Amino acid sequence: MASEGKLNAMLQSIGDPMSMMDNDLNILWTNETAKKIFGNDIIGRKYLEEEGYGGG
Repeated sequence: MASEGKLNAMLQSIGDPMSMMDNDLNILWTNETAKKIFGNDIIGRKYLEEEGYGGG
């Protein structure tokens, strides 16, 4: 869907780390900035377990 692609491009271009989580605080999505800071393997981890993301 074109609007989904535009939204993803907009969110990826933000210079601050951003993430989306489910109700159990599992990280479902992050922008590239967050991946650079916390690593590409951050998807699927718990928000509160990540150093600098509220835990650690």
